[in-house]
Amino acid sequence: RPLRRNAGVRWLRTTQTLTSLAGDGTAETEAKYNKFLPSFNATYDVTDSFKLRTSASRTMTRANPGEMYPNSVWTSSGIDTARAGNPNLDPFESINFDFGGEYYYGELGYVSLGYFEKEITGFTRNDTVDVLFEDLMPLYGLDTTNLGESQQDALDSCGGPASCMVQVSTRTNVQGAATLRGFEGIWVMPLDFLVEGLGFNASATKIKQEADDAASIITGISDWTYNWTGYYENELFQVRLTYYHQDGAISSGFQGYDGTNGFPARRIRSDDRSQVDFSASMALPSVGGMDLTLTLDGYNITNEPVRNLFEHSDLTYDVFYPGATYTIGVRGAF
Repeated sequence: RPLRRNAGVRWLRTTQTLTSLAGDGTAETEAKYNKFLPSFNATYDVTDSFKLRTSASRTMTRANPGEMYPNSVWTSSGIDTARAGNPNLDPFESINFDFGGEYYYGELGYVSLGYFEKEITGFTRNDTVDVLFEDLMPLYGLDTTNLGESQQDALDSCGGPASCMVQVSTRTNVQGAATLRGFEGIWVMPLDFLVEGLGFNASATKIKQEADDAASIITGISDWTYNWTGYYENELFQVRLTYYHQDGAISSGFQGYDGTNGFPARRIRSDDRSQVDFSASMALPSVGGMDLTLTLDGYNITNEPVRNLFEHSDLTYDVFYPGATYTIGVRGAF
């Protein structure tokens, strides 16, 4: 039986320059980094229908540019506090391992089950850091040359640029690591033996997260996510109905208390949420050589809310009803 495999490595060097307005001129910050990213993949055909796959890799994701743009401002009448993007954010990296099997049947059907593990470092979070006044311009692009009278008085009273500390609210890279372990299953099932063109797709993902410390937890990771789509299609008409569910997840950093000193940790968490969507289309007669298709789509047709909790299920932080959305249109191809 064939064993297919490939391996490779990618090396990259990045020089990053960000320029922002500062007073009557501009402020420029620069960062450089090198990364070494190997990868390996292998597939073994146990039978013609059953395949085992495994892979290992190191991947890199650059920080969100919106979080890196300096956009620095003072947030007090003095020089005590400021808010800024962080041009010095490092990319976050992930070491990935995957192993799984796939079984194919019929022309389109298959079932797959896979295990994955990812160790992620360098994820970003909101933070407040102490920065020397003289470092504000080179590190965060904050204009320190056009101070107001009260700001200049505050600077003089604390000993000048080399002595004064400023609290800067910004994004920083988390120093610890978070590990995600889980399983993913997929089932694609045509039901042509019942009705030609009928079928469904289903998938589910289970994730367990572990972190070096509470500050390293990655937000937005749900324990369970699953969806199901039923469909019917022929040459003239198609319709799909999709059900999607996502368990609640931690969606913010600590809100006042981090679980130390005898106080319970407090975070904002998203609530469990399910949603139903549908789509349909029908071929129309051609007009002037143009193939026309009538489409109808519905999103969140049960008007499920988006709700966030203040740590506990009986403490609503905020709730939003996005409503049900329907769109109808005509698509042409020529």
